[in-house]
Amino acid sequence: MKKLLVVLCALMLLALGCTSAMAGDTVYSCGEYRYSVLPDGTARIMAYAGKAKTLTIPSELEGHRVTDIGPEAFSTCPDLSSIVLPLSVERINGKSFWNCISLIDIQVSPDHRTLMVLDGVLFERNERCLIYYPHAKAETTYCVPKGIVSIGRSAFEGNRYLTEIIIPDSMICIGNDAFRDCDSLVSVTIPEGVTSIGAGAFISCDSLEHVFIPNSVQTIGEAVFIYCPNVTLTVTPGSYAEQYAIDNSIPYVHAKKVDSAAADTWLCPCGAVNNTNFCPDCGTARPEPEPTCANCGYDPKGDPPNFCPECGTKF
Repeated sequence: MKKLLVVLCALMLLALGCTSAMAGDTVYSCGEYRYSVLPDGTARIMAYAGKAKTLTIPSELEGHRVTDIGPEAFSTCPDLSSIVLPLSVERINGKSFWNCISLIDIQVSPDHRTLMVLDGVLFERNERCLIYYPHAKAETTYCVPKGIVSIGRSAFEGNRYLTEIIIPDSMICIGNDAFRDCDSLVSVTIPEGVTSIGAGAFISCDSLEHVFIPNSVQTIGEAVFIYCPNVTLTVTPGSYAEQYAIDNSIPYVHAKKVDSAAADTWLCPCGAVNNTNFCPDCGTARPEPEPTCANCGYDPKGDPPNFCPECGTKF
């Protein structure tokens, strides 16, 4: 009898357009949106039931200011290709766009206080976090901008095009599921300074072959390299990463060392650390240094101008 009453109550709530999402959370309907009300009276979008290919998210739902986009809020929108976030939205992560396999364009106002878009990629301004790299963005190589310190949860999840990610030495942590299901990803060099790699960060990266993990990494979550049948880790002897590889039966090799006093070293994709113009192991040429402003760190794309447009320093 009790089970029957529970079912009847649930059906009544559905008929009224509100359901319990989690303990203490009630979900309301407003047009094609489902939302919950947060303790501060603002709204979190929990789901979108529409089929739009281009969408501008409202800044308000039934008098509640929209500040938060929940995980998998747009998971039933495989045809969504363009989305505009309002100034009101303050919290969002890559999981919000899970299964948005056609999404290529995400827009926010230049006046947004917490979010920004650079080269089609969504970032959090204050925390310097890469939030979301669109599923359908078709470049094969992506350089994370210098100064970014974290890659958020599911930030690159499901992108089918990227073969290489270049991560700056400003990076500190890589979030859970960050590169999950990036089927074409082949090689990743994690720079010195990164301290943690979240659970499932590279899960189901079928093509992944080489990952360099530096000595600075002290935390690696569960199932990071599950379903990566071709991966080999490059690690330093005695490091946390080496022990992680041993404990999880992941193939690994040791990074090759040079004199620690040698200056201007670089890491070759084959795993050798060099201070020569060509890798003696595989012949790869030393990559050209990227021009940056020595004063403010501005990174010009392509040919640099004569003067830094941000601070006026001469290149």
